[in-house]
Amino acid sequence: MSSIIKRRIRNIFVFGRKFLFLTLYGTQGYARRLGVKIGKDCRIYITEFGSEPYLVEIGDRVTISGNARLITHDGASWLVRDDKGRRYRYGRVIVGDDVFIGFNAIIMPGVRIGNRAVIAAGSVVTKSKSVPDGAIVGGNPARWISSFDTYSERLIESGLRAEGRINVGSMAEVVAADADNNFRPEMTKPADSA
Repeated sequence: MSSIIKRRIRNIFVFGRKFLFLTLYGTQGYARRLGVKIGKDCRIYITEFGSEPYLVEIGDRVTISGNARLITHDGASWLVRDDKGRRYRYGRVIVGDDVFIGFNAIIMPGVRIGNRAVIAAGSVVTKSKSVPDGAIVGGNPARWISSFDTYSERLIESGLRAEGRINVGSMAEVVAADADNNFRPEMTKPADSA
């Protein structure tokens, strides 16, 4: 049998097995089977936990949005070699309680995210700075945006829909009405432009 056919059969087996585990145990059960430590009441929307998933620890009430990446090793260090061989650098990723990690965020090796923290969508949290308790960070590299308390106050003042609020209509109608009320203000032309 050719090597291409063997690889395809192996890939079908591997992906089929992953699909079966995800179907039977869900994302969290699958992650736990890989060695990820996960707390209670989490919403995990990713199925990739790096090549060393046993180095990932996730606290209670954590949401990890789609396409987020938790990276546990520095692959470029493999290129460094001398008479003693290649070098490898690994780092744990530890996520505290009550954390939200946004869509497409990347958490690099050796990063600890504190409790009640928010990582904005598309952010890259590098190993040079861990995220303290109660911080909202975003950007590449991620930088301090606000405290969680300030963010909470702004959300409450904005009148956003509260969970369990009694509304008339379907969930889709309620969500659409809320979304229609939350457009950003329009940009204005600078005074010196014609």
